[in-house]
Amino acid sequence: MNIGIDKIQLRVKDAGQKRQTNHLQREGWARGNTWIQTEDGLHVLQKATFYAKDLAIDGYKGNLTIKDEPLADTTWIQFNPTNFFSDYKLTTDVKGAIDKAQDIVWGAGLDIDLSCAEITRLDVTKDRVLTEPVQRYAPTLQQYLHFKRQSNKRAYEDGLTLGNNSRQFTFYDRKLKLDLESIDNDLESNTARLEYKLLNAGRKTWSNTYNIYNAKDLSNDIEQYNLIYQDGLRNLMLKDVIDGDTINLSPITLVNQLKQYKTLYGRNFLDYYLKDYGLLYIIDQFGTEIFIDALAQVTDTQTKELRRKIKKGISSALQLSQSIKEHKRPVEYVQEIFNEYAKAS
Repeated sequence: MNIGIDKIQLRVKDAGQKRQTNHLQREGWARGNTWIQTEDGLHVLQKATFYAKDLAIDGYKGNLTIKDEPLADTTWIQFNPTNFFSDYKLTTDVKGAIDKAQDIVWGAGLDIDLSCAEITRLDVTKDRVLTEPVQRYAPTLQQYLHFKRQSNKRAYEDGLTLGNNSRQFTFYDRKLKLDLESIDNDLESNTARLEYKLLNAGRKTWSNTYNIYNAKDLSNDIEQYNLIYQDGLRNLMLKDVIDGDTINLSPITLVNQLKQYKTLYGRNFLDYYLKDYGLLYIIDQFGTEIFIDALAQVTDTQTKELRRKIKKGISSALQLSQSIKEHKRPVEYVQEIFNEYAKAS
C-alpha cells in the first residue's frame, strides 16, 4: 500500500453535556495544561491538551491527541491511522482507525460520538521510489513550483513544504526519516513521500470540493483518496506548469533569485544560495558564464575575479559529485514527480 491517510483531525462541538467528571484521568495520558495567575489564585486556561502515548489499548502504540476546550464547548481529536496498524506502512482503513480512536476517546472518559465529528484536517499521502536520491528533487520543486499565495519552508533537510494555510504539499525522504528514528522498515532507497494536507483554515473550500464534512463521509475506498490527491496535484501543486501530462517550466530569472537572497542574507548570500540550490545544479541550469555575469551584476564585482572563484568551486564540487551531464534537467525532475504520484494508488 503506497497511498494512505497520514493524519486525521476531528472537531466535536457541544460536547459539554457528555463530558464525564473523571475524563482523561486514566494512566498513560500526559497532560499539558497552561495556567494563569489571578487575584483568586492559579487558574487553568481554556485549552487542556492530553497526549496519548504507548497506551495499552488493543496494542495501540501511536500518538492520539485530545484538546479539550470546555469554555468553547469544543473537543479536538487528532491521530495518525498508520499508528494503529503499523510503524510506517500507509493505510486507507480509515473506518477501522476511527473505530480504534473512538475506543480510546471513550476509554479516556469522553462520551462523544466521533462518527458525527467535523473533519478539520486530512493528510492524503503517497510513497514512491524515485530514480535518484530524494535530495536532488527538492531544489527543483522549490524553485519552480508555487501556489498563488505561497509560503516555502523546509520541512526536513532533504525536503520542503509548498502551500498556504489552507492546503499544502510536503515532500521528503521517507526512508531516511524512518532510519533516523531507528524504525525498522523494508522501504527501498530513494523512497519519497509527498503529502497533500487539507488544513482547518481551508475547511469550507475543500470540504465542499471533495464532499467530506464529517467522519462518516470518509470511506476505505482507495479511489476516494486518489481522486482527492490527483486534484490537489494537478490544480494546486502543478497548476502553473502542467499542460495535459507534460511539464512546462517558466523559471524565475537567475538575477532576481540572487537579489532575493542578497536582500535576505546580506554579504553571505551566495553561501546560502549555493547551499539551497547547489553549484553544479546552477551551472547545469544556466551555464557558467551566465551565472558569473549575473553574480557580477548583483554584487557589482569584476567578472574576472568571480570567474576564478566560481571555476575553482566547480572543480572542487565535481570531485565530490557526479558529472553535471549525469544530472537530469529540472523539467525532468518535475515530470518524474508528476508521473509517479499521479498514478492510481
